[in-house]
Amino acid sequence: MEKNIRISHQYFLLGFGLVSLVVFTLLLCALSFVRGYPLSFWQFPLAILITLVSQFFACKHLFGKKSKNIFFKTGGIVLAVCLVSLIFANAIYDLSFDGQWYHQETVSQIKNGFNPYYKTLPLPDVESSGGTKEVWCSGPDRTENDSTAGSPAVNLMYLDINHMPKAAEIVAAAIFRLTNRIETGKAVNLIILAGSFFLCLSLVYKIDRFSTRIKWLTATLVCFNPITITQLSSYCVDGLMASLLVCQLLLFCFLFLENNKYYRFLLGLLIMISVNIKYTSLVYTAIFCTGFLLLLLVRKKWAYTKNSFYTCALSASLGLLFIGFHPYVTNLIANNQLFYGLPETRNEIYDITPSLIRGKNRFDKLFLSLATHSEEDAADKAAGKEMLKIPFSVNKKELLNANNPELKFAAFGPFFGGALLVSILLLLATSFRSYRHPVFGYTLAALGIILLTVLIIPDPWWARFVPQLWLFPVIILLMAELLPASRIRPLKTLLYASLALNVAWVLCGIFFNIMVSSHINYQLAQLKALSQTISVEYCAYRPFTSNRERFIENHIPFIEKKVEGQYIYNVIHSNTRFETTTELPNLPKPFLMRLNEKWKGTDGDKKNN
Repeated sequence: MEKNIRISHQYFLLGFGLVSLVVFTLLLCALSFVRGYPLSFWQFPLAILITLVSQFFACKHLFGKKSKNIFFKTGGIVLAVCLVSLIFANAIYDLSFDGQWYHQETVSQIKNGFNPYYKTLPLPDVESSGGTKEVWCSGPDRTENDSTAGSPAVNLMYLDINHMPKAAEIVAAAIFRLTNRIETGKAVNLIILAGSFFLCLSLVYKIDRFSTRIKWLTATLVCFNPITITQLSSYCVDGLMASLLVCQLLLFCFLFLENNKYYRFLLGLLIMISVNIKYTSLVYTAIFCTGFLLLLLVRKKWAYTKNSFYTCALSASLGLLFIGFHPYVTNLIANNQLFYGLPETRNEIYDITPSLIRGKNRFDKLFLSLATHSEEDAADKAAGKEMLKIPFSVNKKELLNANNPELKFAAFGPFFGGALLVSILLLLATSFRSYRHPVFGYTLAALGIILLTVLIIPDPWWARFVPQLWLFPVIILLMAELLPASRIRPLKTLLYASLALNVAWVLCGIFFNIMVSSHINYQLAQLKALSQTISVEYCAYRPFTSNRERFIENHIPFIEKKVEGQYIYNVIHSNTRFETTTELPNLPKPFLMRLNEKWKGTDGDKKNN
């Protein structure tokens, strides 16, 4: 066996193990739900065992008699990646708004016995807070006024818990059930990211058209989507969806090269979980699979087409009818709607869309979002043309937004707009010499499929809704590497640099999250040292009720009531207040917390708000 093929197979086994672990966990949870049982501690460990057994047979298929040592090596790495993912997830708190608001609450409810296949959670009062909607009413001091506040509203948190897809939350709850640490559930993000990275390495080694340096750089650019990285320590699911879509594209490429049953098996697993992440991920997966099958037909690969069609059809059926019994079947039975709750979600998106772009079509919205600064307030201008920036320019606000998992404008990074321009120039320059080359045709097909998935939804301006757009310049860069065109080397170098800078930009944001997490740990240490029952009040608008898990995990006694005493504090970076009978004690502050306070200029703050 050639060296590159052997290396490719080893990386495939790593990606196979990591992705299948998450899907097997989901399948076991779905089996328990269908039988009417809640989650227990055994689903995730049993999924690990099934994964290792599957990996053993895959290893035997790929390596024959030499499979034993390879199995122990790859199996050990899979277990090590899982352990590292759990440690990473537990060390960094979810600082996102949506992640703490309804994703964490979903994880908490499922872990504590909620079976979404048979039950719905009873709705509390409508979310209303008088005449003002307080967004982040504690933590970051941001308040937004809305003239519609005080009117009846749909409780979006319970709408999501009761009627939306939640494959990611179910797997996270299974991990949480085992560890009793809610933050560990976010490990699913890093596990799937690592799986996509190994699969990409496997593909480029199988193709064997690049140097080792280009192989690793290519895999990094393909998989380290800025949306994925910013949401790595968050319960938001857009980054996870991006990684799963990358895995699908990689498996399509594998199947174009070889009709291998383990490639088809892994593709089937990916489809089953992908259709249950979000409503949009169902649409994207359907478009990806349809495009892939059509390409097989055009290339007259009849056997491949038939086998792949059966794989897609069977896995989609299992994904929608078995794993997706909730929400697709339950919505249909209870409400006669497959996508129940989608209009309310659309209304919510419309409400938070800046007025400057609200009335524009999806093409204009997308262009303005890509051509502006990476800022929350980028649309606070008098006219759309004032949003535009010079490509590759950057300001201080953009650097500070590197850790924002829900950034509204130019969330792929401050250099992504320029990278898109360079990639289009690279595509045009390549077309003059290689427009008849099969690789060029496949590239146009892939770009067309990605653009279709981006433009089919009405709000492509928010990057977290269309994370696959990141692949557009990356695919063009891959094409340029596969085609002989030495004259375009300066364009390739510029494109590599601009994309890599965006990746570096978001990776820096993780350090900020680590610093904030050290502040949260410090506050919890203060409460434990206080040794008293505290009173906890959740924000009236968008309550972060899952914060109770932090107090439970740290054995801090609490009661839920309105706080109105002398010593009232905010839970750091969260929508919750608490009250103590005495002032919080001053403890030695960790280095990272002091560094964060010095950087923000709040090192003199004694209230730890």
